[in-house]
Amino acid sequence: MIRKRLQNLYSGEKDGIMKMADIFGKRKRSEIMSRIRSRSGLDRKVHNWLCAKHVRHKMYPKAEGNPDFLLKDAGVYLFVDSCFWHGCPLHFRAPKSSFAGIRWEEKIRKNKERDGRRSQLPYRWIAVWEHSIKNGDLERILKENGIL
Repeated sequence: MIRKRLQNLYSGEKDGIMKMADIFGKRKRSEIMSRIRSRSGLDRKVHNWLCAKHVRHKMYPKAEGNPDFLLKDAGVYLFVDSCFWHGCPLHFRAPKSSFAGIRWEEKIRKNKERDGRRSQLPYRWIAVWEHSIKNGDLERILKENGIL
């Protein structure tokens, strides 16, 4: 009886896993999911560092290229690039297997292509690698660029 009620809620079983029916179409679901922003540990670390240094900033400003931060007083956008997702030449190692059919090389190649288009952005920006943040080089980089 209970199973029958559950079957009315679920669209079907695949590999023994019940799947919930989606009330939105594929396009609408994609639009909804694209608006979800998760804060990575790396972004939080930079945010906390900027707060500690009293640097006025905004996380995830709405701007072309999707920068991670806007440094308000300097008018500079900051991109924080993780060594894995952006293919750091020093630290990137491709996974040996795919996870759930994800092709890592293709995703990372697309990220690199998008990063290459940053030179065409209409505003001043700085990109910082994850390893630079972990090494404590963020302050030096911002000073070199006249922000601190």
